[in-house]
Amino acid sequence: MEQNIQKTSLPIKTKIAAWWIIMIGLIGIIFYINKVLIKKGFFITHAIIESPGEFLDLAIFSILFLFSLSNFMSGVYIFKKRKLAWWTAVITLVLGIISTVLLLPLSLVIIKEALIIFIILILLCVFVIPFFLLLLDRKNFWKIAT
Repeated sequence: MEQNIQKTSLPIKTKIAAWWIIMIGLIGIIFYINKVLIKKGFFITHAIIESPGEFLDLAIFSILFLFSLSNFMSGVYIFKKRKLAWWTAVITLVLGIISTVLLLPLSLVIIKEALIIFIILILLCVFVIPFFLLLLDRKNFWKIAT
């Protein structure tokens, strides 16, 4: 009595979204490493002593690092067919969309440069596309997720 156990593969839209989310996370992590660890140094006390502005920069980049790490890990665990990873990915993408939408009017008022506005709109697309891909394939993903 041989039993053929077939592994159900992920839906293609979910795979694309997971890879996209992993890349968003990797880019954020690399950006954090370049900006904070290499240029600022490893010591948080250095930023505190030098100026409160540098400490605020470090705090903001640390939050972005955690956001990027969350994106990366949720993308990896989507490939392992975990329901919690799907929810984490959706929540982090929604947070990315909200923060980008909030950044757009701020940049219109303060900066008023077309290049910055264009970059923010590109960022918005970076978060919106995998969000919709995950939502479009959610029923298929929930059928095979553990």
